[in-house]
Parts: sequence; structure tokens; C-alpha cells
Amino acid sequence: LIFLIMWTTISPSAYVQVPIETSRDRFGRITSSYGICRWKNDERKEFWIACNSLLQTCEFITSLILTYYAYRCRNISTEYNESTWIGLILWIQLQLNGMSTLLGNFLISDEESYL
Repeated sequence: LIFLIMWTTISPSAYVQVPIETSRDRFGRITSSYGICRWKNDERKEFWIACNSLLQTCEFITSLILTYYAYRCRNISTEYNESTWIGLILWIQLQLNGMSTLLGNFLISDEESYL
């Protein structure tokens, strides 16, 4: 929680409404737009990218540790053996974390992020 509060106060982003120039009505008014988050300078964006990477790394390490413990608990007696389902959930979470990390590295451009 402290990490997330520090991240938000040091590197705030601002929501900006960007008009789509090709969407004009017959009076010349812009009819549609999209919104993105932008940073005031590049240092804040670099700090945001570093914090995001650190957060994803911590989440990945935590998922690996939990997966290890689910594997170790697989031979516990039947009434307490939920490690199969916990392992399945953690496997899905590891796949989602990996995909979001890979897609995040490819989809972050200079102006906007699609994740």
C-alpha cells in the first residue's frame, strides 16, 4: 500500500481527452474523441515504467512462491487437499502475468498505453 501511494504521488498522470480530427459533423464540430493518460515530463513516465516493472516482478515472485507451496502440499490428506485447485489458479495467474508483461512491453508507445 505504501508503495502504491508513493507511486501515485511521485508520478501522477493526467487524463487527457484527444479529439479525432476525422470525425466532424456538417458544422465542422468534432463529434468523437478518445481519452489517454499522459505525463507532464519524461522523468515521471520513466518512473511509472520502473514502478510498474517492480510491481509486476513482486507479483511474479509471489506467484512462484505460492505455486511452490501448492506443489509441496499436494500429498496432504484428502479433506485438506485443495492444492490442486490452488495450483490451477496460480498457473492461470502466472500465465496472465506473463502475457500482461509481454504485451505491456510491446504496447507502450511514447504517448499512450493500451493496457
